[in-house]
Amino acid sequence: MENNIKEDLIALTNEQAKKINAEIIERFTGKDGKAKLKIRSLSYPEKGVRVVDRYNFLHSTAQYRYFNAVTCKNDLLRHEEITSRIDIIGDYINTATKILCKCKICSNEWMVTPNKLLQGRGCPKCASQKAHRAYSKSHEEFINELKNVNPSITILDEYYNNRTKIRYK
Repeated sequence: MENNIKEDLIALTNEQAKKINAEIIERFTGKDGKAKLKIRSLSYPEKGVRVVDRYNFLHSTAQYRYFNAVTCKNDLLRHEEITSRIDIIGDYINTATKILCKCKICSNEWMVTPNKLLQGRGCPKCASQKAHRAYSKSHEEFINELKNVNPSITILDEYYNNRTKIRYK
């Protein structure tokens, strides 16, 4: 049973290391009696080796923030999920200072903090259009819904949205 627990912990730490793109160099017990890990970032090898408590490694986002910290524009450009949709035009100052970006889909330019980009935010114009499409109905969808609710009503005008009046009989 003890071996199964040990194997499970090894599997969990390996999974967490893969998640943050880190390599586990060594597993050992520290002077305080706690399980320790010696880890290195594969994304940012210049950050060197770090020793962490295994518990904190498994239960904290601090390792993720440390290994994926953005300290310059090049660090931001390493995130493929950002650069696939956005061109970063402005100069990077820090993660809390807005930077000029341009959408590769609609060519919209806007100011956003690098932190927001790292959190998954994208072009506000594309987001607005996506939300609009999610809540809008086509004329055919409206007619089909209306048939289910009240089949005796006939629509005389084209349906545009829920704020535009239409004639019916």
